[in-house]
Amino acid sequence: MASYTPNQSQTPNQYQAPAQPQPPYGYGQPNSQSQPYHYQAQPYAAAPAPAKKGLPVWAIIGGIVVVLGLVVGLLVATGVLKGSVTVYGGGMRVADVVLAKGYSNEEAVNPSTTFSPTDNPLHAVVKIENTTAGARVTGVWTVLAAGGETNLELGRKELSLEGGNTYTAHYSLELNQPWPVGKYKFEVYVNDKLEKTVEFTVK
Repeated sequence: MASYTPNQSQTPNQYQAPAQPQPPYGYGQPNSQSQPYHYQAQPYAAAPAPAKKGLPVWAIIGGIVVVLGLVVGLLVATGVLKGSVTVYGGGMRVADVVLAKGYSNEEAVNPSTTFSPTDNPLHAVVKIENTTAGARVTGVWTVLAAGGETNLELGRKELSLEGGNTYTAHYSLELNQPWPVGKYKFEVYVNDKLEKTVEFTVK
C-alpha cells in the first residue's frame, strides 16, 4: 500500500522564514503520518465544484519556500513544495506561467503540461512585470481529479512585492513517491484576482 511522508532532507536557508498559518485538521504537525490512498476514477460532472480547503489523504502541508532575494516563506506538501523569486528591475502583469520537468538559470527546462508519475519534482516558472509596491501575488496548487480526490487545494503562498521591478518566480512541488495519475492545475492571483491558470496532467 502506497503511503506519503514529508521529505525531511531539505537544505537549510541562512535566513529565518516567517511563521506560516497552521493547516486545517492538524495536518503537517511534526511526526504526523500521511494516510494511504486508493485511486478511484472520478465520473464526469456537469460543472466543477468550488475548491475545497484542506489536503488529500496523500498530502501533508508543513509550509512553500519563496525567496525574494531572501527567504520569505516555507510550505511543504507531501514532500517538498518550494519556490524562489529573482529580481531584475523595471501596469504590473503576470507575463507568463510555464510548467516544466526541470529548472535552471531562472528558466524552465523541458516545459510541458503532461507529466509522468516519475517526473518529480515539477516546476512552475512565473514571470511578473512592472510590479506595484505592496502588490500581493499568490501561487496555488490544486488537484482537479487525482488520488481519489477532486477539486482539492494542495497549498498556496502569498508574496508582497516591491514596486517597479520584474520578477521570475520559481515554484517546485516534489512528492516522496510517484505522482498519482490525474489532473491538476497551478494558478497565479494578483491582489486576490485570478490572472493565470495552467492545467496539467499526470499519466
